[in-house]
Amino acid sequence: MLSGTFSHFLAVVTIAGLILAMPVIGSENPLPLKEVSLFRSGVGYFLRQGMVDGDAEIELSFRTSEINDVLKSMFVLDMDGGRVDSVRYAPQESLEHRLSGFKIDVLHNTSVGSLLMQLRGVPVKLNLIDRSIEGSVFSVENREIPAGEDGSISQLHITLVTAEGLQTVPISAVQNFIILDEGLAEELNKALAALAENRDPDKKQVTIKLSGSGERRIAAGYITEMPVWKMTYRLILDDDSKARLQGWSIVENTTDEDWENVSLSLVSGRPVSFVMNLYEPLFMSRPTLQPDVLALLGVPVYEAEMEDRDKFSPEMVRKEMRREARGRKGYGETMSDAAGSVLSAQAAPAMHLGEMVGAMASGATGSDEGEQFFFHINNPVTLARRQSAMVPVFNEEIPLHKLSIYNPNQLADHPMRGVELQNSTGMVLLPGPVTVFDGNLYAGDARLPRVAEKGDQIISFAVDLDVDINKEQENHRLISEVRIIKGVYTETVKLERTTEYIINNKSEDEREIIIEQGKVSGWDLAEPREPESSTINNYRFNVKVEGQDSTTFRVVEKRTSYERTRISDYSPYDLHQIIVNGEVSDKVKAALQQVAARKQSLEDTRRDLEAVRKEISEITDDQNRISTLMNRTDRSSDLYRRYMKKLGEHETRLDKLQETKKKLTETEKQKLRDLEDFLNNLTVTG
Repeated sequence: MLSGTFSHFLAVVTIAGLILAMPVIGSENPLPLKEVSLFRSGVGYFLRQGMVDGDAEIELSFRTSEINDVLKSMFVLDMDGGRVDSVRYAPQESLEHRLSGFKIDVLHNTSVGSLLMQLRGVPVKLNLIDRSIEGSVFSVENREIPAGEDGSISQLHITLVTAEGLQTVPISAVQNFIILDEGLAEELNKALAALAENRDPDKKQVTIKLSGSGERRIAAGYITEMPVWKMTYRLILDDDSKARLQGWSIVENTTDEDWENVSLSLVSGRPVSFVMNLYEPLFMSRPTLQPDVLALLGVPVYEAEMEDRDKFSPEMVRKEMRREARGRKGYGETMSDAAGSVLSAQAAPAMHLGEMVGAMASGATGSDEGEQFFFHINNPVTLARRQSAMVPVFNEEIPLHKLSIYNPNQLADHPMRGVELQNSTGMVLLPGPVTVFDGNLYAGDARLPRVAEKGDQIISFAVDLDVDINKEQENHRLISEVRIIKGVYTETVKLERTTEYIINNKSEDEREIIIEQGKVSGWDLAEPREPESSTINNYRFNVKVEGQDSTTFRVVEKRTSYERTRISDYSPYDLHQIIVNGEVSDKVKAALQQVAARKQSLEDTRRDLEAVRKEISEITDDQNRISTLMNRTDRSSDLYRRYMKKLGEHETRLDKLQETKKKLTETEKQKLRDLEDFLNNLTVTG
């Protein structure tokens, strides 16, 4: 078994020849967080600033989910003449896959014995208590050592091949050892570093490599996903004309870093933001071309040679690529497109790097689009990781006007108590909840929409139970004009809608009430002529009611509509109803009477024709019945002779009916033509 005196062995392993070329700065945080800007589009901008001296590497830690945003947005500035060499990060791969690329396995069998076994053949230096031994590792094995009178213990021994031969020593006697192969020692160090980086699988290290001399100022900024910051308000009513409005922002530090005395800005705009998968390696499909093969010496077959030459012509290569591309999917282009690109590239002249850079289009264009408003918090903010805070934004006295607001779609019997406030804070007010206090009492909650600077806004926070409102509505319809133009009957209809609001103020104080009445497309306001104000969807009327008093407010709306119907669609009964009950002129009545008479005559003819058709059908059915019976009756019987007589009578009647049907059909067609001609030429106004 492994000796207990070796429990501290891991702390005394020395790796020779492994000295970093530049300092790795991480724990002292040379780039502390200085500025945080939070956007309502769900991202945050972070700016870090600090100092470095000479060449340096700065390590920053991010969550795996943040890496795509960092790769898309990070910038690094060396502002005093230095150079930013690179920004390194671990690839997106499993720890096992990453460690498999190192020569020493530190993931499995992590005992000291397994480590030394992996160093077989590697030169090492063992420092014992009284001497040192240098040589290549030959073996690591357990040996039984006598213990006591009859017992033994197992102890780990290492055997080295030295200049003096094989030497075996117990590992418990080794104070420390040095790996003399610098390349292998560096591999071990890198493997252990990778293992340390993966201690938290959700964390990824990003290393900024800088080159330069002397002390220099460094800045780095990036965008990552952050919770949308929110606004809340407190409205403290002082009197009827002024109040104090407080704005508080709710900020959440969901990062794994404490914010210490950072400059915080809250941005109301919503810039375009998206996530692109830049962290995952992306590979492109490439075409597979057949290599040129020299033919063996032999009898030349010229026809086959021509076929071979045609086979590798550009057109044949494209066809071959299309066949190979079927069923396979490329990332950016089809296999046939890729083959065409390869062939084109073979003929294109090489371009100098400077020419390629000069030919590139500009990567970005500056423009001022959309409206953004910045809330810059004057005092530095300190907020621990995974913590949230309410940060005061403003505390201003604003003018306002107390009133009640009645909208029957919100509450049918009572108005809402509220205020009309003016935004004199010098800032844009963003949407958020408002808690209202009247003196020392809680008055209610309201919702504030976006209010521009110097804009006015009405909010309500409680039901005004001291005021009762009853809404009554009447509709009137008046036909103002009737016209007939080429058989089209047109009514000009005047519609009038009257809405009365009966208001009863039961309180001792005067109430100013804003009545909101919905706008309806096509209806015009007639009384009053103009509202006090209006919104996209509502008219607003101001009504004042004295204490212990009642009043009625009346709103009249009018609309003109045109109802068109072809007279041919009316029945004679419908026309008669219009003549008797409709509000039409005598000229229109006379014209409608003529149309009714013609349509009645046409319907009479159709009714007679239908009766004839019905009788023909009945006689035909009876003939079929008699014919069936005659087939089963003796031809010499009296019954048979009766059937024959009946059939004769039917035939005589059918001849007359067919003649009548023919005449009625012609009459129907003629009356229909006459009616259509009459309607097409009928034009009457009045």
